[in-house]
Amino acid sequence: MAAWKSGTPRCSVSVCASPKKERELGPDVPPRPRGTRKQRLTLGAYPKLSLAKAREQARDALVQVSKGNDPVLQAKELQQADTFETVAGHFIERTRSRKTRAGKRQQGDTKRDLLRDWKHRLIHTIVRRDILQVLDRVSDRASPVQANRLLGLIRKLFNWCLERGILETSPVATVKPPGKESSRAHC
Repeated sequence: MAAWKSGTPRCSVSVCASPKKERELGPDVPPRPRGTRKQRLTLGAYPKLSLAKAREQARDALVQVSKGNDPVLQAKELQQADTFETVAGHFIERTRSRKTRAGKRQQGDTKRDLLRDWKHRLIHTIVRRDILQVLDRVSDRASPVQANRLLGLIRKLFNWCLERGILETSPVATVKPPGKESSRAHC
């Protein structure tokens, strides 16, 4: 069900069967040739996106439409951009076989410790503070040595991004290992 509000043209609130409400711009953003499917641009979910912010975003999208741009296509391109999930998937695919033990551990560490916080973030928005928060959480939960291993994986991933031209600088450059390691004493 969609409720149309007169404050902004073509802006609605969509109420789904689930307890989720979304603010949308539609039904024809941008206007399509006859015979093609109408599109809607989802602006965000309630209550995270206020009505005032939704109206502002709707006006911006309508300005883009009037300039001949397609905000629906731009939103899809942004979702497919260099998100951490996408880049990490390419990294794992290119650097390690998923069948080896190290490759499986790397994939598990990425899913458990990194995707939880960074899944939908653009890779270039991840900064040193974010990395340190993850390392501190792993150090507290498991051990400083495991946090060191995770730091090695993060460093390798961001260095791979530098080599591929995805990033210009690495946020891991000056991060030191969270724990001291010592070799085992042999009997």
